[in-house]
Amino acid sequence: MVAATIRNDTAKVLELVSHRRNVDERTREKQTALMFAAGLDHADMVKLLLDKGAKIEARDDRGESALSHAAMKGKKASLVVLLERGADTSVADTLSFTPLMLAAALDHTGVVEALLAAGAAIDAR
Repeated sequence: MVAATIRNDTAKVLELVSHRRNVDERTREKQTALMFAAGLDHADMVKLLLDKGAKIEARDDRGESALSHAAMKGKKASLVVLLERGADTSVADTLSFTPLMLAAALDHTGVVEALLAAGAAIDAR
């Protein structure tokens, strides 16, 4: 699932889902296909994975969600999809960084603006 997602191979992802592959299968670092799709800004793949049941709030071994991956990599299109689908903007990773903090620290202005517009709290912890 992850490899097909990284390649943005919609047909392969749909084939795997039709054969009952777990849409939330994880890598050794506990990352899901949704996290990769968000971090690579494959917004249509993010939509597809969510439509097929991917858990929007799944966390990797650093406590980062798909929203965190999109935020820290400055991937606004995927971030907006996740926000529209209800991703929690206030949940922090294992170092207590929220998606807003990650985006601001890395100077991803457009992502910061999208998070603030979605109601991300400046003082969330």
